[in-house]
Amino acid sequence: MRKSLLALVLLAGCASDTKYGECVGLGDWQNPKFSYDVSTRNIILGIIFIETIVVPVVVVTGKLFCPVGPARI
Repeated sequence: MRKSLLALVLLAGCASDTKYGECVGLGDWQNPKFSYDVSTRNIILGIIFIETIVVPVVVVTGKLFCPVGPARI
């Protein structure tokens, strides 16, 4: 029970957006106006909670890439 609660609290703390917009998952559409980078914080969280299966799946499918600035030309 404690691990589940801790996982949910930390998952809610995932970086889900930046000042440029929301983070997207592996198969999601990325806005061409912005440059995206892999969210290291979310990857580390997924590795720590690999045994729960839910956290890594949510990170990869929904919070893997975060916009970091305007698109580079």
